[in-house]
Amino acid sequence: MTFTWDAADDTSISWAIAWVYGPDGPLPLEAYSQDFSERVSDTGNEASFTQTVTLPATAQPGTYTVYVSTGDSLGNRTMEQFGSFTVS
Repeated sequence: MTFTWDAADDTSISWAIAWVYGPDGPLPLEAYSQDFSERVSDTGNEASFTQTVTLPATAQPGTYTVYVSTGDSLGNRTMEQFGSFTVS
């Protein structure tokens, strides 16, 4: 699945990544297509990102929560809930 999101900061966004947590905790690193998301647009203090995550065949049924973490040019970081989905 692919997640796309926007981020804004008073300085500039240096990086962003989506993390997926399931019933057994975070997905293994092998589930992520790349270490960090891809920046698809940038207007200075605002940027859009996309990232692909593949659920393992052994993914447990239940609710999975997606968090987005971003960092700015000053070294500040945030992590916010982005959404959730259910595996049945």
